Amino acid sequence: MMQDIAVLDVAVMVMVVAVLIGCLVLTWYLISAVRRIRETAAQSERLLSRANEALPEILENVKRTSENIRVVSARARESVDEASVLVHAIGDVGHTVTRMHGVFREKGTTWLTRLVRVASGVRAVADTLKSRVHKEGGNR
Repeated sequence: MMQDIAVLDVAVMVMVVAVLIGCLVLTWYLISAVRRIRETAAQSERLLSRANEALPEILENVKRTSENIRVVSARARESVDEASVLVHAIGDVGHTVTRMHGVFREKGTTWLTRLVRVASGVRAVADTLKSRVHKEGGNR
């Protein structure tokens, strides 16, 4: 029976040592994890501190950029309005030129037709006179 108790004592001691070693390993792992978490938290704090320092400048740049875009778009809108007036004026001038071209072409055609008719009439008279002069000249 003594031997049974001694074996039981040894088994309990082995289990206690195994639990202690497990606790030590677990404690070492947790300490290591807590250190990494602490380092990460410190880096995050430094990063947030830098971001807080840089943020006002970034926001000022964004504000200036936004204002510049607003001014440029307003100027572009004004330029488009002015260009629109110019394009409409050019269109009106083009329409007027087209109408005038039509009028001159029509009038020019009329004048040209009249000129051709007069020239044809003059030629017909000249041909008639020639033929009569020729006939009368042959009868003498």
